Amino acid sequence: EGSPPLSGICITRWLYHSPFLLFSRLILYLVISDFFLVYPHSLDSDGFRRILTPTLNCAKSANATVRSASLALFKVVVEKKASDDSKELAVNELLNFAKAGKSVGPDRQILYSMLGYLSPSEAVSKAIVTTVPALLAKETNEAATPLLALALAPHLAYLLKENIPIPTDIISILSKEMQSSKPVIRKAFVSLVGNALWQLGML
Repeated sequence: EGSPPLSGICITRWLYHSPFLLFSRLILYLVISDFFLVYPHSLDSDGFRRILTPTLNCAKSANATVRSASLALFKVVVEKKASDDSKELAVNELLNFAKAGKSVGPDRQILYSMLGYLSPSEAVSKAIVTTVPALLAKETNEAATPLLALALAPHLAYLLKENIPIPTDIISILSKEMQSSKPVIRKAFVSLVGNALWQLGML
């Protein structure tokens, strides 16, 4: 009959109560990532939330290896085990971090990479397209800027493909920033629009 669905409680206990040694925590994240690659069930919303919270916390770690491990776990859980409701939760949490400016320095790259692992859907894509362009226009981390543009492109393409209206203020931002006086921002927006049109087969 297969194993029963995982509630997320036991794994959460491992994440929170494992020894506070960097190596132990790192190995734990790698083991859990591998576990979810073969686990046959999806996570319910509560289980997903219990995994998401410590994963996002570790994405802000001062240690680059821990940040990378949290990204690997997020990728597996979101792509393999998350329901549509869970993906909406994930995008809202990530966007809240980005809007609040709680993520600074190298971990903004992890944050934006996580956004890039969220597959397009009406709810997720609307949330990203209506929020990210303004963030991208103000982004000062040159290493993170192209990652954010790359994460946004498939969601912009999805809304265009499905004929879902894009707010006029977002269209204005896209048009304005493609002519930005800041080379990094201008390149990011030109690449963003170009990638979206490419994915639509229009280029």
